[in-house]
Amino acid sequence: MPTTVVEEGRMNEPWKSPLEAQAVHRSRVRGNILGARHGDVGLPHMWVERVEGRDRIAALADDLAAECAPSDPSDPF
Repeated sequence: MPTTVVEEGRMNEPWKSPLEAQAVHRSRVRGNILGARHGDVGLPHMWVERVEGRDRIAALADDLAAECAPSDPSDPF
């Protein structure tokens, strides 16, 4: 019988075992870290196209990058 894992804001997801649930959650964390480090161009296209609300996320990321960009491009900070 599948185990059910509940995440805040997500529907129940059936897993075959707690180890499978752990692997899925680790993969999600790794994807978040890779996305933060490399942007969406550093992730496999198949992953990026499956992200819910990716257009909104991309717009927010672009707005944040524009707001945090230095006023003097030669200034590293």
